[in-house]
Amino acid sequence: MPPLNETARPAITAEDIYVAAQLKGRMLTRLDRGICRRLLEDKKLAEKTDPALFSSYETEQLLTFAMKGIEEEKSSGAAIASQKKAEEEKEEPELTEEERLLRESFHPAEGTPPGIEVLVSESGLFAKLCLVKPKEDEEGQPPPAVTASLLEEALQAAGVTAGVDKIALARLEAQPVYDEDVLVAKGTPAKNGVDGKLIYHFETEQDLSPKVDAQGNVDYKNLQYAQNVAEGDLLCEIVLPTAGIPGVTVRGEAIPAKNGATVPVPNGKNTVLSGDGTKITAGCDGQVTLKNNKISISKMLLLENVDASTGNILFVGSVSVSGDVRGGFTIRVGGDIKVSGIVENATLVAGGNIALNKGINHGSATAGGSLRARFIESATVNADGDVFADVLLNSTVTAKGNVKLSGSHSCIVGGRCSADNRIDCKEIGNDANIPTEIALTGQSRMQEERDKKAELRTQYPEAVGRVTDILLKLDRASLPDNAKQNAIARAAYLKLRFEQALTAVTAEVEELDKQLRRQSNGLIIVRSTLYPNVTFRLNGVTGRNQEIRKFCTAALRQGKVTFGPATGL
Repeated sequence: MPPLNETARPAITAEDIYVAAQLKGRMLTRLDRGICRRLLEDKKLAEKTDPALFSSYETEQLLTFAMKGIEEEKSSGAAIASQKKAEEEKEEPELTEEERLLRESFHPAEGTPPGIEVLVSESGLFAKLCLVKPKEDEEGQPPPAVTASLLEEALQAAGVTAGVDKIALARLEAQPVYDEDVLVAKGTPAKNGVDGKLIYHFETEQDLSPKVDAQGNVDYKNLQYAQNVAEGDLLCEIVLPTAGIPGVTVRGEAIPAKNGATVPVPNGKNTVLSGDGTKITAGCDGQVTLKNNKISISKMLLLENVDASTGNILFVGSVSVSGDVRGGFTIRVGGDIKVSGIVENATLVAGGNIALNKGINHGSATAGGSLRARFIESATVNADGDVFADVLLNSTVTAKGNVKLSGSHSCIVGGRCSADNRIDCKEIGNDANIPTEIALTGQSRMQEERDKKAELRTQYPEAVGRVTDILLKLDRASLPDNAKQNAIARAAYLKLRFEQALTAVTAEVEELDKQLRRQSNGLIIVRSTLYPNVTFRLNGVTGRNQEIRKFCTAALRQGKVTFGPATGL
């Protein structure tokens, strides 16, 4: 079989090329195979050649020929498609409103003198003049001359009284143009008013799709479920409609104009409409939403669950979850957090209180106020206020107020529990002697804070002294007046700030000294059983209980951790 080329093509089909491609390990796309069929379609081709007869060389030649045809047809098709697209995209230049109106039909007006034809457009906005070429009279005398006044009289006779272009009439007087329409009058089209509109300054539609960063990483957790706004934030601008401006035809007839349509004002709950009705601002911190064409702000965000459907929650207000907070997700709010279900290996941070109807298992919770939970298990909890619970199990709990356990168990088992003033429960530890640490830190924490403030109180006088020296040097320095005055003003301001800070920190130290004098060492109350292997750290003093005690207290007395009866409490 001779080598395949463009002049000696074998009797092959598109299927032959496909089989040859498979034999050579090359896969043709569906598009390529379709092109092959079109290239090789010929009803007069001989019967299909047996692929097994193709030699390696012939197969390569066959593929080369086929692929060349494919590329040529692709290129040709691409060029045709490109040209077709260019033709489709080629558009006629957009007409102006005046150009569009000038394409209207013009109709002759009645009452015009002989030799002058006045044409008025359908809209009545344009008038044209056509001078009929005159003929010499029988005596050979030329017709009367064309004058601007004659043309204006003809227009008036046709009722054209407004928008007459006297310059155009003067041109016709100076150089008459015959048997040709000349535009000589323009009316004023009516200008409809512009409709009012709303310009929103927040996302009106919620997009909870995962976010992809520049590196292609997909974030499935930070979906921005809540759209936060602060009090006073601009939410919406209301563009008021404009009034329509009436027009006038060349015959002096008024053309009515429509006023722009008003838009409904979308101010809703917790929003403020400005006095001029053009701005809507937030009336409080919270989540902004647009529902039923009303903007509203919610101080409380209501959720069924916190999971992959919501992502992490970041909200300036408060959050209430009727279900669970799933593992790996975070709720961070400026207000309160309430969860009716379980918090499982999640993170809660609230500027206010946290209330967990069931509890938290693993994870962490930080409250700017108090924290309530039925159970806290293998979790880290911090509260600037009190902590209330039934069971603390293998957790680290820290409260700047008190820890109060109540309920059927009211126990602390394992982990570390710390409060500023008082810890009150039924049981601490258990009969398996799990190591448990109990701490009272109020006095030591307050003393530590007082010492830091006192250290600052010693530093500020030194700073005031250094700035005073700088002021003296500046006063004696030879500097341009403006530079000298500016430097003295800055140094004087800095000195004033240091003096104000010294006054404030002195007052804080004195107040902490008063609180320390009133501050007791705190008290730990065990209303049922204190088990062995419980370590007490009371304001820096450590003690350990190694026996079972009933109805007892633990306190710091004469520098030692001592245990006493819990009577009368």
